[in-house]
Amino acid sequence: MPILKRGSTSIVAVLALLLQVPMTGAGGQSRPTASDRLLTANELAALPHRPPDRRIAYGKEPSQYGELRVPAGAGPHPLVVLIHGGCFKAAYATAGYFGAMADALKGDGIATWNIEFRRLGETGSGWPGTYLDVGRAVDHVREIAADYHLDLGRVAVVGHSTGGHLAMWAAARHRLTRASDLYVPDPLKLRG
Repeated sequence: MPILKRGSTSIVAVLALLLQVPMTGAGGQSRPTASDRLLTANELAALPHRPPDRRIAYGKEPSQYGELRVPAGAGPHPLVVLIHGGCFKAAYATAGYFGAMADALKGDGIATWNIEFRRLGETGSGWPGTYLDVGRAVDHVREIAADYHLDLGRVAVVGHSTGGHLAMWAAARHRLTRASDLYVPDPLKLRG
């Protein structure tokens, strides 16, 4: 299934608008235009990427961590929380699935917090565990923001497939009532 145009700048362009960063690549050069060739999910997963700058736990379970990539410079840096897909199942995609996208965003001056979360097949996953993990991971940005010069006023979330559902949920968490199993009193405000 095609999911991303090779060399596509559309996601970066939208994030640049949301996070108020200039749309340029290394050295201030404009990014090339996208080709018509689309990447498949397997091609996207196989793209080379660098290890994250830091792997930081936001909980005690093995799948409760995020991969942080921070661009050079003093900051404060805008941040994109990346949430991978995988049909909510542990047997499929992991945080590494978005490694190449995280590298590309870092190259454009945008920090990334590429999160992992408990998925079906892991203890504590499903309802409400998977959702609680995503919420905790997003809120954990507050705890790491000062150390890594992250701009809490310019945080966006991006997800693919399952991650798209979870990204939309994360963006709407402030609307939950106290009666919800997923309620937290002050979720991190997302810009987009």
